[in-house]
Amino acid sequence: MPHENNYKKEKELAFFTMTLTIITLIVFREYIFGNCYFLFNVNDVRRDSYDQTYPNLVLLARDFASGNWGKRWHFSQALGNSYGTIKLTVQNWFIIFGENAIAKMIGIDKVLKIILSGVFFYLFSRKKGVSYKYSMMLSILYAYCGHMVVRMAWYSYPNEIMLVAIWLFLFEVSYTKRNYVILLSNSIFFYYNLNDSFTCLFYLCITTAYTIYRIVTDNENKFSKKEIILLNIEGFIGLFIGTQGAIFLQIKESVLSSRFQNSFSSQKYTLPLLSVNIKELRTLFFRSIGENILGITDFGGVTDYLYAPTFYLGTIIFIMLPFVYIYILRHAQKKAKISNLSAGIFICIFISSPLIRKVAGAGEPSDIYRHASFWIIIFVLYVICDNIENAVKDIQKYDFIILGFFILIYAGLTALFYLYDGRGINLFWLAFAWFMLLTFYLTFLIYNMNIITLHTFNNILVIVVITECIIMSCGAVGSNHAKNTHTIKGPGSYEDGTSSVIHELINDSQFYRIDKQYNSVFLCDSIYQNYSGTPFYIGGLGYNEHVVKFYNTVGVAKAINDRDFLQSSVQNDVNTLLGTKYILSKKPIICNYGYTCLGEKDGIFVFKNEKALPAMFTYNKYLTEEDLIQLSYSEREDILLKACVYENADSTIDHLDINSISRIDLSGYEIIVNSSSGCYEDGDLYRNFYSIDPLINGHVLVIQVETTNKGSESYGFLNFSASGTDTYNCIPLDTGKNNYTFEINEESTQGLMLSYFKADVIKDIHFYSVPSDIYYKDYNINIEEIQNQNIEINYIKDKEFIAALETFEDTILCTSIPYDEGWKMYVDGMSREYDRVNIGFIGTVLDKGKHNIRLVYEG
Repeated sequence: MPHENNYKKEKELAFFTMTLTIITLIVFREYIFGNCYFLFNVNDVRRDSYDQTYPNLVLLARDFASGNWGKRWHFSQALGNSYGTIKLTVQNWFIIFGENAIAKMIGIDKVLKIILSGVFFYLFSRKKGVSYKYSMMLSILYAYCGHMVVRMAWYSYPNEIMLVAIWLFLFEVSYTKRNYVILLSNSIFFYYNLNDSFTCLFYLCITTAYTIYRIVTDNENKFSKKEIILLNIEGFIGLFIGTQGAIFLQIKESVLSSRFQNSFSSQKYTLPLLSVNIKELRTLFFRSIGENILGITDFGGVTDYLYAPTFYLGTIIFIMLPFVYIYILRHAQKKAKISNLSAGIFICIFISSPLIRKVAGAGEPSDIYRHASFWIIIFVLYVICDNIENAVKDIQKYDFIILGFFILIYAGLTALFYLYDGRGINLFWLAFAWFMLLTFYLTFLIYNMNIITLHTFNNILVIVVITECIIMSCGAVGSNHAKNTHTIKGPGSYEDGTSSVIHELINDSQFYRIDKQYNSVFLCDSIYQNYSGTPFYIGGLGYNEHVVKFYNTVGVAKAINDRDFLQSSVQNDVNTLLGTKYILSKKPIICNYGYTCLGEKDGIFVFKNEKALPAMFTYNKYLTEEDLIQLSYSEREDILLKACVYENADSTIDHLDINSISRIDLSGYEIIVNSSSGCYEDGDLYRNFYSIDPLINGHVLVIQVETTNKGSESYGFLNFSASGTDTYNCIPLDTGKNNYTFEINEESTQGLMLSYFKADVIKDIHFYSVPSDIYYKDYNINIEEIQNQNIEINYIKDKEFIAALETFEDTILCTSIPYDEGWKMYVDGMSREYDRVNIGFIGTVLDKGKHNIRLVYEG
């Protein structure tokens, strides 16, 4: 008999696996058979798959293939970033096939993980004692809804869904057998494969809460206090071993990160404990119900998906939930009633409380929805797993009234949203949704009337769930906006000719940065195209906090936040200081002083900054950060070419008196420019247009804008264009009185659009036409002094700088390498502690004489 039961269970498992595989083949057919890549080039959050996931995986594959497995540093983004040690996990395993296989493997990896997620959740359900057909139904829902279908374009989601399914199954095995070896091994595997410290800490809290919940609601197994303690500390031990202890070293960094700090400091802590946001609940409806049964595919992935809770379980399951809760209230033991009701109440509070979400989400209430929504799914499925069969058998007449009431609410909401905002809702799908609800209700009704057996009832229910799952998922992962395998190259692609232009037109053995004024795809272009770039984008992650502070201090930060920033080439002094030696543009003229055009290829122009500074240079003067912030933003940029911001300078280095700084008197160069259309309101912005006559040749346009001092928030942008050349530049406005320059000398009408966010933010504006040799006199002198320094630099890609220099007085060595403790400095063969100079970069004090400098990244 046990042998027969085992055979039957194996047969049922095989049938379920085959069913799930067939569903997956139907849903992902375009990706499995090579017609499309699971990369989306569409204007919503699905773009992250193509914008950031793909190029970062390519970089990972390149490093893996080259043997660069250790602590890694790359200058490809954000002036330079540390990337950590390569750790092969279930999330990135396919990098072993090389960078050319990444695009195809993302889709295949997703398919495999969805199947494995369903299989392990099925095993978990069966271990919990749920019958075959209900386990099948719940596991399909978990596999296809648990991974959050709409946002599944981010390849990390199926990874977590699969890991949690494995954890749940192995936890149940070890829990019932009291096998702590399996439990510990389970935790080690689980935490080893999670991808960041925040996720690990969050899941530690969740799995510990689940363990306690499991013990409290268990009426069969009794545990001693010692066993309960062992069950709960296994997770901590597994986390420590699985992350090699690194996680606990990262906790401080996570808590003190700019992302965490900035998020909290930007709030006034007036968030109410309970506050339901109607917009979020509306989005919740579209995500959890509309996407599931109404076929709303063109709504998939809109930005506000990031800021609302999600359940992704289909309408049917959420009609089951109140039905099951009725059974719990009627028949469950007191302990089970309290625990299940408490969990349900907590979920409601969580959804409606921004304060709780903010604490749980490390400062950002939206971030936590990603993980918490998934665990709400787990809770819902767990409650249904435990009670659905008994609830069906115990169904009573007044249950149909309650069930019908919920169905009417769902149907009414779909109708109201169709009338209020059709947004992709098709009448056919609306009718189909109502048909599904009616089928579900009638199935319960005829079963209660003894017209069909429980076996038939279960079969119909499984068919309804599978039908809903296939229809929902096919729409959500549709290939309408996926990258076609035949058009992965060309416009809108990383392989748009940029790499060949760099290779053919730039022949430079020194370290340099490139600023690209167009996007091949987005801000991660430089990763794939393999050059040292300045833009940056990794959604959800921060970058070097010292770079952030530097940009904030010099005023570039109005174009950036702690997760992404745009080109720095709009500010000439900053570009020069950072060694941004080349600008790539698809326009024949750029608004920057000191650049010459090297040539054009395939519509891409290469401009060289003749003033760009080397990666290392020295200063003989310093000023403090307190000195710097007393200046306007434009003055701060100028002064950094004359003196170094340094807090630890000794008495042998001269201190620059900021009161002695000479300033150009612009009053004799003012020109009259009238607003061409006056101020008008355009959405959330206020705009002014100005028409500017052609400048005298050899003059630079200086625009002096004074804003009201209302803090450091972004005020708006200056958008400058020359009509004859289609040249365009966008500069963020800063606090106070600042000068903005445009180097356009074409004989064409030049136009300026001033856009700002508050009606009264612009206090004054003046226009000046200044001879370039006068305006840039000090700039050129300072640059020439630095470029004439006796420094010879040998750059070894991404890992090492070796320099030989001679100084004739005590000086401050400054680099444009972002400050990071992973770098090691050697001066004349001796290890040297370095300091943070110019707000965010590596530097140190050097004595008079000849020196050999070596900087190497060791992690």
